[in-house]
Amino acid sequence: MEPKSQLGNYTLEARLGSGATADVFMATQVSVERSVAIKVMHSHLAHSHDFAARFQREARAMGQLQHPHIARVIDFDATGEHPYMVIEYLPGGSLREHLDEQDGPLSPADAVSVASQLADALQYAHAIGMVHRDIKPANVMFVDDARHHAVLTDFGIARLADEAMTATGAVLGTPAYIAPEQVRGERAEAAADQYGLGVMLYEMVTGHYPFRPILCTHS
Repeated sequence: MEPKSQLGNYTLEARLGSGATADVFMATQVSVERSVAIKVMHSHLAHSHDFAARFQREARAMGQLQHPHIARVIDFDATGEHPYMVIEYLPGGSLREHLDEQDGPLSPADAVSVASQLADALQYAHAIGMVHRDIKPANVMFVDDARHHAVLTDFGIARLADEAMTATGAVLGTPAYIAPEQVRGERAEAAADQYGLGVMLYEMVTGHYPFRPILCTHS
């Protein structure tokens, strides 16, 4: 998909990024003329066994998440060649971009504020049985340019990709933030999210990772 393409009731306006599971676009919801963000899943995931049913299950579960620090799911479609999920548009950029612009640590007060907001979001999600699986700065967005209000994105996306990639023996996750049990190919539980949050907090306070990340697979 490219900018200016039409996807259901949405016009893709600009590509915001691309990751292992999806391309992300800023888009206009034509019927109400509002800006949204759309994650268009990569075709190799869409063609995996039973993907449409799993995508629908995860999207509905994510739609039930109602928390001020978790991105709202507005809409989804799993029926076409390009399954997509529509979430609220968060124009303040990502924590990854913020850290890169800083070229160093955040102030202790800012780091603690962001970590506290994310910990609150994870506590809420874990209490209702939802595990994120891919906690990292690129999945933390800010509501506006002031960057005081942090929002966690991509709940359920990592699980979808993980299930699709199980047969390959690949470990899904970002090496710097992935928990040891995920490296071993074990099921990711709430502790894996807490591990990723801890690494992020260390990075926010010091400006670097607590250790050198490595790439890995399991068989």
